[in-house]
Amino acid sequence: MTKGTGGRDGDGQAGSSVSQPGRCVSRRRGSSASTGTAGAGTAGASGLSGVPAVRLTGVRRMYGQLAAVAGVDLEVAEGEFFTMLGPSGSGKTTLLRLIAGFERPDAGTVELAGWT
Repeated sequence: MTKGTGGRDGDGQAGSSVSQPGRCVSRRRGSSASTGTAGAGTAGASGLSGVPAVRLTGVRRMYGQLAAVAGVDLEVAEGEFFTMLGPSGSGKTTLLRLIAGFERPDAGTVELAGWT
């Protein structure tokens, strides 16, 4: 496990982070901690409106026989900061492209503020 403390965010606020292989915990002063494991569970909570800003449910993206993203479930609340960590080729960019709408998932749903 790696722990970083005393760092400064872009706005000068102190923050800390803890990471483990396949898991990340990020904290920012004034906000709650969020944890997530790609493909295994959900992270965060819904915002004041009760609907997460980003929700992925069972998202899968295949390139031929290769599963670039397989069964990802994730929730990121409005105003929450989320970090994705992983080695090269682990599907980070593909997942971001799916969230941004540049690609369509082969399975599952991507919701932004309740819209699919």
